[in-house]
Amino acid sequence: MNVQCPTRNVQFLSRALLLAFYSLVNRFNHKFQAPANLEIGHSLLGIGHSLRLNIMKFSIFFSTLFLLNLSFSSAQTNAVPGMTTKFKVYGNCGMCEKRIEKAAKVKGVISADWDVDTKMLTVQFDEAKVKPSKIHQAVAAVGHDTDKVRADDAVYAKLHGCCKYERPEKH
Repeated sequence: MNVQCPTRNVQFLSRALLLAFYSLVNRFNHKFQAPANLEIGHSLLGIGHSLRLNIMKFSIFFSTLFLLNLSFSSAQTNAVPGMTTKFKVYGNCGMCEKRIEKAAKVKGVISADWDVDTKMLTVQFDEAKVKPSKIHQAVAAVGHDTDKVRADDAVYAKLHGCCKYERPEKH
C-alpha cells in the first residue's frame, strides 16, 4: 500500500504556488529573482522544467477564471430589478430638478432622474412597493405639476421665483 504524507503535499503545493507567483513577477520584471530554496527542480523532488511551465499555465488559467468570475458576479449585482416609467413634470431649473428628484424618491423608488430640457422624469421603481400614481402625487405635493396630477395652488405659489413655470391647463 502506497501512502503519501499530507504535510509533504501541502508543502509542495505552497512552494509550487510561490514559484508560480515568482515566475509571473519575473516575467514582467526581470530583475526580481525567486529565492533558491523555492526552486522546484531536480534537487527538491526530482521534477524538472516541465512542472514549472505547467504550474505557470495552471496559475494563469485560474487567475483568468477568477477575474472573469469576478466581472460576471459584479455585473449581476449591479442589475437593478423593477420597472421604469417616464412622465412629464413641469419645472425650470436646477433647484426644480433637485426638488423633483427628491420628492420622487418615495419608498420603493430605486432611482429618479429629471431632465431640465425635456421636462421628463425617468423613475425606476419596485412595482410591488409603489405605484406610479403615488410618485405623481409626491411630486405634485412639492409644487410641480405632472401630466396626471396638478400641484396645489398654494404650494405652487411658495416656489422660488425661478421655479415658477407656465402651468398647464387644469386636468
